[in-house]
Amino acid sequence: MDASEIRFPAVAGHFYPGDAGELGEMIEVFLADVEEQPRPARAVIAPHAGLIYSGRCAAQVFGRIEFPPVVVILAPNHTGLVAARGGGSLWARGAFETPLGSIPVATEFAEALVERCSLVEPDPAAHAREHAVEVEIPFLATLPPSSAIVPIVIAWDDWRRSRELATALAQMVGEWPEDVLLIASSD
Repeated sequence: MDASEIRFPAVAGHFYPGDAGELGEMIEVFLADVEEQPRPARAVIAPHAGLIYSGRCAAQVFGRIEFPPVVVILAPNHTGLVAARGGGSLWARGAFETPLGSIPVATEFAEALVERCSLVEPDPAAHAREHAVEVEIPFLATLPPSSAIVPIVIAWDDWRRSRELATALAQMVGEWPEDVLLIASSD
């Protein structure tokens, strides 16, 4: 894997601990409060604030679901950096690095989404300093089984484009040979 395909942490040490031991312990403490058994889900909403603020809530979401092979993470673009013409910035290949290890990108799903929806295109610069996807990743790195992600940051707030992306994702989820989870990363 080329170094340009690795999305290195931008907010480790700020939004969550940068030390693997400390971060792992924090996630485990949050998950210890989850009382329900994990079950399949198609879509969830989870917060992405600093883990000291949002971690307990996020754990109640992530600790209750079974993670499938492919996880699409949709998050707002906070930085305003966007080169994707339609406003949907995709990290299309490689992996997201975390203090707890790396999470691979589901490249085939990502490429198929780009073909299906003109709003989404590879745009690594939009992800460089963005925190909204990154703060979800420590939970995926902790909970079994291993999943691959399709990280997308969105630089719009209108219903037309939201509906267009939702339609494309719904069609793909219905046709994809593996189970897919959609995560809406929310403030």
